[in-house]
Amino acid sequence: SLMWLRKNDKAVVEFELTRLQEFNKENIETKSSPSLVELFKDRAVVKGQIIGIILVMAQQLAGINVV
Repeated sequence: SLMWLRKNDKAVVEFELTRLQEFNKENIETKSSPSLVELFKDRAVVKGQIIGIILVMAQQLAGINVV
């Protein structure tokens, strides 16, 4: 829950929920999916991709390939 993640700071949680609701409302109104380029502009997505690629490469080099 957000309360646990944000160390029980109710003001921060309410602000974040408000931002999420606004984002959701805007997303529903536009009904457009982000392009592939837009997805890779997000630092969190790039970080996750790099971690995933490193894990796959490590498995390949170690010979632990899962089908």
